[in-house]
Amino acid sequence: MYNAQAQAAEANKRISDRKQEQIAMQQLQERDKMDNRMKLVAGTNAAEAGAGGLQMAGSPLQLMASSYDEYNKDIYNWEQNKNNAIYNEYLNGMNYQNEANAARASAKNARRQGNLAMVGSILGAASSMYGLKQQYAGGKMKTTYGGDPVGYTDRGPVVTVKRDYKMR
Repeated sequence: MYNAQAQAAEANKRISDRKQEQIAMQQLQERDKMDNRMKLVAGTNAAEAGAGGLQMAGSPLQLMASSYDEYNKDIYNWEQNKNNAIYNEYLNGMNYQNEANAARASAKNARRQGNLAMVGSILGAASSMYGLKQQYAGGKMKTTYGGDPVGYTDRGPVVTVKRDYKMR
């Protein structure tokens, strides 16, 4: 499950990388349109001024300068928007990469937990077997507890005595 999530996130990262390229290409096409539009406006203004017998001085020149100023502002805003769009898509790609890394880490942790649970089961079984062996193996010595460990009662101190029975 975690590996599938990691693969999906990596695929999304690759898609995000392609989107960045597409955004850059679309923005360049838009920039070409803006350049062509500005050239058309400048040509139209110059043609109108020439047709009216005006030279490129005074009002026609100020109009042209104003158009170029607005064009430069548009270009600056366009650059900012393009950079922001590409950067946002870059961040999306990094988020997908982090998601893939987290899924891989979760898969590794799940495998490790499974291994540790298996070790715990083996140790638990071994402990149970050892306890059963101690209980039913028929060792030669048996510890009996006789009341007061110091030996001041009727039962006496703790003594280890030989067992008098065996399991058959």
